[in-house]
Amino acid sequence: MSGMTKRTLSAAVVTAAVLAFVAGCGLFDKPAAGTWSAGPTPSASPGALPAAACELLTRAEVGSLTGHQVTSAEEIGDGGVHRCLWRGAGGDLAVAYQRCEPAEFAAEARAHAAVPGFGDAAYVLATRFFVLDGTVKIDVYVNGGTDAENLETAKTVALKLVAKL
Repeated sequence: MSGMTKRTLSAAVVTAAVLAFVAGCGLFDKPAAGTWSAGPTPSASPGALPAAACELLTRAEVGSLTGHQVTSAEEIGDGGVHRCLWRGAGGDLAVAYQRCEPAEFAAEARAHAAVPGFGDAAYVLATRFFVLDGTVKIDVYVNGGTDAENLETAKTVALKLVAKL
C-alpha cells in the first residue's frame, strides 16, 4: 500500500467521513450577519442529545455487532455533532449524530437511493448509512467486512441508535 498501513488508511477514511458529516446539516453555514453559526436551529424544541456518543453502545455490543473485539473507543464530539470511533482488531465502527432539519436531510438524500424502514428517512452514500429520526441525523460507517456486510451492520447499528436517541 505504498507506505500507508491499513490502519492509517482506515483512520483517513473515518476522518473524511466525519468531516463530510459535519459539513451536512449546515454546521459550517455562515449567516448573513457575518457571524458563524453552530448549525440550524430545529423548528421544534427537542430534548438535548446525549453528549457521550461512546456511551450509547457498550464495547460488548459493538463487538457483537461487528464481529470484532473492540480495542479502543474514541469520543470525537464538538459543538452539536457527537461522534464515536470504536476500533477493533479486524475493523472499525464510527457513528455520528446531530440535529438536522428534515428539509436539509431530504436535500442531501435526493441524490441517493432511499432505504425504507429506518426512522423518517434513510439513504446510503458509498459505504455510509444515514438515517433521519425526527430532527436527529445519524451517520454510521463500518469497515472490516465486505461492502455488503458493512452496510448490513451499519443498518443494524442505526436501528439501535434510533431506539436510544
